[in-house]
Amino acid sequence: MLNEKYYQNKLIGFFKKQNKKIILDEVSFKRKRIDVVHYNEGKITCVEVKIKDWKNAIDQASKNNLFCDNSFIAIPKENSHNVDKDLLEKLNIGLISISENGFIKEKLPKNNKFKIEKYYREFKNKIVNYDEN
Repeated sequence: MLNEKYYQNKLIGFFKKQNKKIILDEVSFKRKRIDVVHYNEGKITCVEVKIKDWKNAIDQASKNNLFCDNSFIAIPKENSHNVDKDLLEKLNIGLISISENGFIKEKLPKNNKFKIEKYYREFKNKIVNYDEN
């Protein structure tokens, strides 16, 4: 059975192919850990990867909205039909479906109205100057 780390690595590989500037995984910030973070052209995107537990992914992604430009959940395509798309819309969270052939951004987040500038600046500084601590 494929685990979250497998899908996380697939997503990182996809971002690398797109030449994203900074791609990190398992980034700790404010007592949480973000599965995948990429920073490119001044924008921070956070992604929470889950196999089935989309409700937990949404909970985590909604917290990420406090310190990033775009927040997504990523889930295998065969499970993405279960995700509450209305809730994603309400919380301004995007959806990435992962298949063996690639990725589909089924839903893109709109302008993040939940971002707190103080946390955003702190997180941006952390990822731009990232070390493992």
